[in-house]
Amino acid sequence: TYPKFKLPEEEINFLLYQQILPYFDIIDVHPGPGIIKKDPEDDKFIRCALAGKEKFIISGDQHLLALKSYRKIKIIPPAEFIKSA
Repeated sequence: TYPKFKLPEEEINFLLYQQILPYFDIIDVHPGPGIIKKDPEDDKFIRCALAGKEKFIISGDQHLLALKSYRKIKIIPPAEFIKSA
């Protein structure tokens, strides 16, 4: 629903319910100490990746990308992920 994507509600619903949610698992995310001091709102992405035992976070967010990794999770931009796939 980011304004920069300018998607109508119908398209958002289609993408969410047909293209995204069928491929997701629900996980329990636990609170913890702050990770990204400059933007604590980004901590949720790291916590989700930890809870899901993921190897990558794929993001264009500069605060996340500045970390490069957290524990065993690599944080990379989408273009780099596509190159490595």
